[in-house]
Amino acid sequence: MPPKGPWWKLFDDKVDGKVVKYLGDKTKNSALAGQTVGRRERHNVTDAGVIPVCAKKEYMAAHGRACPYADPAGVALALEEDAADAANRARRYANSENMSPVPGLTQTPRTPLHSIPLNPSIYDTSTQTPLKRAKTSSLESIPGTSDSSGTLYYQNDSHPPPWNASRQKEFSEDLCKLFIMCNIAWNVAENAQLHLFFHKWVPGAVIPDRRKLSGTYLDEAADQVRSETVKKVQGSLGTGQSDGWKNVAKTSVVASMMSVNGEAHLVRTHDMTGEPKSGDKAFELIQWDIKYIWEVFRVFIIAWCTDDGPDGKKARRLISRDMAWIITTVCWAHQINLIVGDYLTLGPYLDIVTRALEIIKWFNNHGTALDLFKREQSITYPDRTRILALILPVITRWTAHFHSASRLLLLSKAIKMCVARNEEKLLLCAGKTKDVISKAQQILDTVKNEQFWLELVKVKMHLEPLAIAANVTQAPYTRLDHVLLTLANLYRIYKFGDADEIVRIRILESLEKRWKKADQDVLILAVLFNPYIRARCFNREVISTGDLISIAKRTFTRLFRTSPESSFTTGLLDYIERRKEFSDDAMQIEDYRCEAHVESKDIPIVNIWRMADRSNVEPTEPCTDRNGVVRIAIRILSVIANSASCERIFSDFGMTHTKRRNRLSPQIVHKTALVRMALGREHAAAGLTSKRLKRKFGYEHPNTSSESIPPTTTSASSSAAVTITATNANSGASEDVSIDFNEIGQELIRDAIIAQASPEDDDLEDPVTAAVTMTGGNDIQVVPTTGANTAVASQSRANKEKKTSIPLSLLFIYPTSVTSLPGGVDNTTVASEDGLDFFWSGGFRNYTQELTLYDLIHTETPNIH
Repeated sequence: MPPKGPWWKLFDDKVDGKVVKYLGDKTKNSALAGQTVGRRERHNVTDAGVIPVCAKKEYMAAHGRACPYADPAGVALALEEDAADAANRARRYANSENMSPVPGLTQTPRTPLHSIPLNPSIYDTSTQTPLKRAKTSSLESIPGTSDSSGTLYYQNDSHPPPWNASRQKEFSEDLCKLFIMCNIAWNVAENAQLHLFFHKWVPGAVIPDRRKLSGTYLDEAADQVRSETVKKVQGSLGTGQSDGWKNVAKTSVVASMMSVNGEAHLVRTHDMTGEPKSGDKAFELIQWDIKYIWEVFRVFIIAWCTDDGPDGKKARRLISRDMAWIITTVCWAHQINLIVGDYLTLGPYLDIVTRALEIIKWFNNHGTALDLFKREQSITYPDRTRILALILPVITRWTAHFHSASRLLLLSKAIKMCVARNEEKLLLCAGKTKDVISKAQQILDTVKNEQFWLELVKVKMHLEPLAIAANVTQAPYTRLDHVLLTLANLYRIYKFGDADEIVRIRILESLEKRWKKADQDVLILAVLFNPYIRARCFNREVISTGDLISIAKRTFTRLFRTSPESSFTTGLLDYIERRKEFSDDAMQIEDYRCEAHVESKDIPIVNIWRMADRSNVEPTEPCTDRNGVVRIAIRILSVIANSASCERIFSDFGMTHTKRRNRLSPQIVHKTALVRMALGREHAAAGLTSKRLKRKFGYEHPNTSSESIPPTTTSASSSAAVTITATNANSGASEDVSIDFNEIGQELIRDAIIAQASPEDDDLEDPVTAAVTMTGGNDIQVVPTTGANTAVASQSRANKEKKTSIPLSLLFIYPTSVTSLPGGVDNTTVASEDGLDFFWSGGFRNYTQELTLYDLIHTETPNIH
């Protein structure tokens, strides 16, 4: 059927060999005859010098106005007919969509969508190929209207011409960042509603498809982050971290990070599919990463941190053997968890925590019981303005279990009154089967058992110092002096505190065991090079000033691969005795303390030493003279003593690589996390992130006050993120997560046993095979098996270099840190804030702020009156 329309009537008699109406794949002559034009005929039209014109009405309108062969009256008639036809179609579309004008809405001036003037001179071109119709999508078919001039407009809003290339590129880049920060799936870019939204509110923008967003634009964003990171960290000292993780697709990956100037940066993510999980492979990856960090970021790696698993243990030993100048350290946040595992080998205390969590789980899983408990809170605590929830912890987060027990104790009166007043209702809401009724009766009997609550108070008292220690050691800025002073505080608390004798013995043994395996030289020097403490806390009967100088010289030789000069010794002695350029006034330590207190930030210990540096050589180069004291202090205090940043990045990976997005490749997840970390820092620096509310919990730390405590930790927002499974506040139901605390406890115990294995045993798939069983006595029986490698391990240990080995019980003066200043100032006492309490009070504040986080997340209705 021949085509119809006003434009065919206009050009019907105007064909002279130079002007041919070209519609899709038809020419005018053959179209009028009802014939289809083949490929050969289309080429013949082009060879004849005829320029094809797109048959869309907006193009034909422009062509009609510019064509010298067109009748002006015919062009005007065609434009009028087009306008009427477009108005009819728009009216039909509005009726079908039930669209009506909004009263009082001011109509904005309409802007033409296309206006394409044609130059007649182009008709002389005989080599131009025919235009092809661009591929379109149904998303682009948005109805429009046209006016008497033939210009197309959109129906509901003004629509400017499409953006230029630079603006469109900037929009696409920002859209990619929006998807990353809001954790939006990439395929949302192809959602019809998103296109309609942007068409209405961001006219002119073109949304790139998911492949471009997760490909080109994500790559560019990741490259930009790397470039900015290079500018920020090049020429600095850094600590490497590595750890393994398995995503929801069961793909094993190993992430490596670097901590520079207190900030962690994601380096690489290795896909370990088909690769062995061994110490040799871990060491190989670490070597690659150290080389990559230097070549790309120009950061000199001075230390490497891993967890205490078999592969990490062997990797650290190989680093010490082949790269002795690199300090190797275990993740001390993990070591605190291992101390908890040692505590849980005491059977009765594990049973108490298990029973406490069973109470929490039962109430959260029964809506009627939870509603009765909420009502009881309003009666028992009439002065409270909020209802508090029972916290159901995440399995992998030990401190969450501790906070769960603490919350249960806080609400103990309400839950006991709820059981006393509503026991029959609680039994009825459990169900009708014999098993569930028996389980409910067991829970209610536990609540009514006063001895259970007394034992739970003991467990809280035992674990609270470990929770504080965890907050100190898991921070992203944890240094080696934090670690040793935290161990010393734990030893002091459990040695001279009110803990049961069996608990005291078990915790002290665990502390000594982990301290014995540590690199004591660098940890002792880290405390020594804290200018607020220096040598004042050490037990001079065990470790004298001469011993400290010997340790410093031995460590200097190992780290810088050269021996210090004699002036190094005199400089170190002047530092210990606070003389010359190392005096308190010269190092301006009180100014730094006051500034940190005003800004509520950590005291920048490393910056104090950098200001004291009197050398012109690069920071990575050694100074063997008196300034060598400054260089070794900067190197040791720049070490980050945990791999908690890897755990945080794995939490970020888990947010991206979900069950619904399980086909994402490890590299896309890596780049997404890299960009998200950088954007998060930018938002925090610009003050765009919300600040956490603060409220005091528990008690003030003894011998300190809020005015006298130096701010030694940053706000809790920079501490480790806390993962919590929240309950449904309306229905009282929570996600049905099967939590077996006995299994959790045995896992912690097993980790503690593996950590006790010989470093030479880590070539084995499972270095320690142990029978871990619950018994009726006071302990969990732990019976590690022995193997044929015992003799080899003993021989290897005998061949190791001899290092400092001083028991933790003898290293410091306990229980107080007040002593005489060195250098003959015998009558001057030292405030406890400059002794063993230097970081402990700050750790306690982080602990109370973490309690605040739990309180805010697990708070019910804002007003119960």
